[in-house]
Amino acid sequence: MILRSVGWALTGFGAAHVLESAWHRFTAHGKRPDPTRTGHLEHHRTAAEPVDVWGEIKENAWRVGKTLALTNLVLAPFIGLTRSLPLTFGLTAGFVSVSYYHARMHRRAPRGRYEEWMWRFHWHHHATNVRVNFGLTNPLLDFALGTAVVPDEVELPPNYAPAWLRELGGSYAGIRIRPERARTATETAAASS
Repeated sequence: MILRSVGWALTGFGAAHVLESAWHRFTAHGKRPDPTRTGHLEHHRTAAEPVDVWGEIKENAWRVGKTLALTNLVLAPFIGLTRSLPLTFGLTAGFVSVSYYHARMHRRAPRGRYEEWMWRFHWHHHATNVRVNFGLTNPLLDFALGTAVVPDEVELPPNYAPAWLRELGGSYAGIRIRPERARTATETAAASS
């Protein structure tokens, strides 16, 4: 009984990572109006700012809670509460995990080879091409759907660079701040007027 519950919880945890990728691709970057889409597009505009993980979780808690309750109501008659409750617990833990891991990409430098790779994957989506790399924390669905692009180096515009990258001198683990080009005399005159 306990092993089965753990298995359902792990299934929910894994499903949360697939669902966040699907949400990111089809809702956050989709065409239909959605409150989460608006918030996500704002996140793209303010990518250099650290993500407040607990604020993000609180902001989305009612939507996630409603979805989890609905999931339980739909699944419980078919698979039973002893399976649907651990599945829901795993989905909840997965949501918190995704939010926390995503926030780390904006708050600190990567630690280890996998994080270096994942940070380039994520920042490439932010700074270079919003039509690829939808897995905030997990690239599996992107590889399956052909939307994964992992460059050896990602160049961020200066206004997009997170504080941790600026503190490390503007370059770290294949992520660097694009050098600002010198202004022409006309651009300088226009900026000062």
